[in-house]
Amino acid sequence: MSDYVHLHHGDLESARLSRDHAERLRRSAADLRPLAHAFALYDGRAYDPNSAIPTLRSVLDSWIAEHETTARDLDRLAISYQDNAAFHAGPARESDPLPTGPVKGFSLVDLLHTVLLTLGIAAAVVLSAYVIRVARQHVLGFNDPVQAGAVR
Repeated sequence: MSDYVHLHHGDLESARLSRDHAERLRRSAADLRPLAHAFALYDGRAYDPNSAIPTLRSVLDSWIAEHETTARDLDRLAISYQDNAAFHAGPARESDPLPTGPVKGFSLVDLLHTVLLTLGIAAAVVLSAYVIRVARQHVLGFNDPVQAGAVR
């Protein structure tokens, strides 16, 4: 098999993986929408001494928006992989010289931004779980079966 055939199969596989990942992100965003809607309904109506509900609501909204944006980016990436596979599917040709201009696309700053955004969302989720647990203990008393003596 020639290198062009390997490139063709690799690009098609990359396109499939990008589409699959985009679909998983869309499903994740769709799964989070009811939770965000519930936070929107109970904002201002529920007992919320630490004002956690608006914070959680904004975190979920930004998380959903980030998932949708990433899914659209992955769709564009899949299309570029397919175009690249179509380019390489033809007969072997002379190698083209590499472009010498600046490379456009993904940068280190984008990567750092994504990592920091993900860490921030994870920290907000952990903090919200802690706030909810403390609020439950404050309002309902000990709700943990181990602390209540129900489980030994």
